[in-house]
Amino acid sequence: MHELSVAMRIVEALNQELAGEGDDLVVSAVALEVGALTGL
Repeated sequence: MHELSVAMRIVEALNQELAGEGDDLVVSAVALEVGALTGL
């Protein structure tokens, strides 16, 4: 479960950053990484 909490923190931080920039490419890359980490 530790990996999941780390992934959630990453997602939260990126959501805040992306709210200012809105870079879809970054969102896609992060979604793939988080998916790989969480096994989704």
